[in-house]
Amino acid sequence: FSNGTGGGVMTYIRNMIEHSTADNIHHHMIFAIEGNEVKFDTPVINKVSSIQVIRYNKSWNFYKTTKLLAAAIKDNHSVIIAHDWIELGMVSNLGLKNKVIFVLHGDYDYYYNLAVKHQNHIDVFIGVSKGIAQKLEKMLGVNKVPVVCGRAIIPDYKSEIKRNSEVIRNVIFLGRCSQEKGAGLLPEIARYTMARGVKLSWHIVGSGSHLPNLQNEWPAEVEVFFHGELPAERVHHLLPDMDVMRLPSLAEGLPLSVAEGMRAGVVPLVNNVSSGVREIIVSGHSGFLIQNNLIEDYGQHLVELSGNNNLYHSMSENAVQMARELFSPDRNDEIIQGAVLMAVQSNKTKRKEKLIGSRLDQSWLPNSITSFVRGLKWRAN
Repeated sequence: FSNGTGGGVMTYIRNMIEHSTADNIHHHMIFAIEGNEVKFDTPVINKVSSIQVIRYNKSWNFYKTTKLLAAAIKDNHSVIIAHDWIELGMVSNLGLKNKVIFVLHGDYDYYYNLAVKHQNHIDVFIGVSKGIAQKLEKMLGVNKVPVVCGRAIIPDYKSEIKRNSEVIRNVIFLGRCSQEKGAGLLPEIARYTMARGVKLSWHIVGSGSHLPNLQNEWPAEVEVFFHGELPAERVHHLLPDMDVMRLPSLAEGLPLSVAEGMRAGVVPLVNNVSSGVREIIVSGHSGFLIQNNLIEDYGQHLVELSGNNNLYHSMSENAVQMARELFSPDRNDEIIQGAVLMAVQSNKTKRKEKLIGSRLDQSWLPNSITSFVRGLKWRAN
């Protein structure tokens, strides 16, 4: 299941499917999209057996939505791989007997709360980093559900040999241009490096980068390219030409944008948040971890890398090696296959339990009434 928002979650799903080596596992993709007017371009996913797009309305009785989604599942022997709230609500509210794997994609209360709330309906948890998996195990306590660390699969880049430049030139920010991702810090870092005679080209890739209020924050003398939201293939083509990646995010799980950049030899400068970044970056060896998102530290490391070509190329090679080891297609595909096998062998007893919805969401209540009353309430507010 996917809510269709793309980003790191969709990359995780796509690579899981496309690099699966199990002949006896057939992947069926279900996109749950809110709203009929919302533009959604169905992504291309190689090796997927089927793709269905189910649209729903937030004013509906949740039981109408869940039944619509459940009807798209092949049969009651299918293993459901859940990534968000709506498919978990479907399983618990309807009391489905299917085996369920829930993937936690971030070191956020949102994911942990979902996991704990629905644990009686989940057979296996996958944390995308070791830290997430360990934290969830502690939260579950004695009510043990198997938890595994299943990192994303990142394939080899065909053009991973970086040009032998004398100085670093290109800095990339890859992600949603929002406050929690720290996009607002980038112009200040650019000012810091410019003031010290280091001229860099900045590449901003992600949703929101086209907004005028973001673009107007950049100094006129800084060369900056606003690429907008790019498909995965174009990002993979762009990365080998980048030198440094900046991620001043305030919270992360295990940021796939950083891992993909490292795989292409891009040196990461990342905010040292309590998450998976410390699992993939050894500060001073394969990148730099920045304490408290200090603009001066980001700027100083950029100036340092710009003036030391040997240091830069050494860190670039270390980044490639670390990403190759941690995000190996063979290794992580084996872990995911093991999680599926554990789920299939689970003998957990599951009962219908209403965990999502209000008094207007009842299995016996016609959807027309729920939608009408909910619409009146929204218009009144």
